[in-house]
Amino acid sequence: MLIVAVFTASSACSSSSDGSSGSGSIKVRSVTVDEPVNGKSAAVRMVIDNGTDTDDELLKVTSPAAGMATLHESKTTADGLATMEGLDAVDVPAGEQTVFRSGGLHVMLEDLTDDLSVGDDVELTLTFAEAGTRTVTAEVVPLGTAMDEMDG
Repeated sequence: MLIVAVFTASSACSSSSDGSSGSGSIKVRSVTVDEPVNGKSAAVRMVIDNGTDTDDELLKVTSPAAGMATLHESKTTADGLATMEGLDAVDVPAGEQTVFRSGGLHVMLEDLTDDLSVGDDVELTLTFAEAGTRTVTAEVVPLGTAMDEMDG
């Protein structure tokens, strides 16, 4: 019995609440959801650290808080026009960091199933081509909250 209990405790420690499963893995951190301004959609910001030596791709994101979650990238044209382009996948290069931030990559949660308020938690499941799925919890933050730790 004692051996089983020790093994179970050791296994439980191998994954963390930030979506990682140990060193040399995909880690998802600094996950936030912008407070929805229209009650129907909200943007997800996060950092994905690929600690492996294998390139990967984020294929999709799902959440019980939304009817649909889509990958996007915001860009500004040479004329200063802001655009938002839907993406089929997001590259997560080996040994690098992929940052989802305002004015760049982000996930749009659409058709929100509940009213989201600052401080609420939102569960997200990220599906990667190589690393499989990671489930993380994001906190709803005030719109425009700076995420300075995302650069670290």
